[in-house]
Amino acid sequence: MIDLVSRDKKLNADYMMIDERKIFLSANTKIVDEWGNLLTVKDLKPGLTAVVEAIRISERSYETQIAVKK
Repeated sequence: MIDLVSRDKKLNADYMMIDERKIFLSANTKIVDEWGNLLTVKDLKPGLTAVVEAIRISERSYETQIAVKK
């Protein structure tokens, strides 16, 4: 479940918090609803259920797709 959606002003990047984990949202992050429709960061709200599919490259995790159930 999404706990928070905000912007890190130091890094100038959007992020969301899920289970105390900060997940940064880049321009390459694909956000979809349960029917596969594309969403934007503005569609993400606290309380929505989200599934994050991530690819780990070296020591950093790059989120590639976030599926949101409204």
